[in-house]
Amino acid sequence: MRFWDVYTKWGETLGLLNKCSLASFGVEIDNPHFKNIYVCNQTTPMPREFSVCNYIQDKMPGTSYYIPDIEWKLIKEFGFSVQEIKKAILDECTAKNFTFRLQKASFLTVDHEALKLFPIIGNTYMSHILKIS
Repeated sequence: MRFWDVYTKWGETLGLLNKCSLASFGVEIDNPHFKNIYVCNQTTPMPREFSVCNYIQDKMPGTSYYIPDIEWKLIKEFGFSVQEIKKAILDECTAKNFTFRLQKASFLTVDHEALKLFPIIGNTYMSHILKIS
């Protein structure tokens, strides 16, 4: 394994780096030389008072939210860890289950690389947050 791969794997394991395929976030690159690009950034701890659900209500219109889209926005804007975002989503949707519900992912339509972006409840991947009025 190359040094860079080992370094980024350690960073991910320690919660210091995010390393995700841009394609798993739905970011398409037209240049065929760059078909397998990863984004790697240093993470910032998520403040305890930060609410993913409040962020969704304030910044994202609609009633159905694809979790990798939420993660991409939070990574770009704040640099939060994917693992912290997934934990916050699970905690908040459990606490606010009359307002926000998690929707199961269709395993057949999900790219293998994108699976690490979905929170898991039991053995089931969750792909969307549904806002219930």
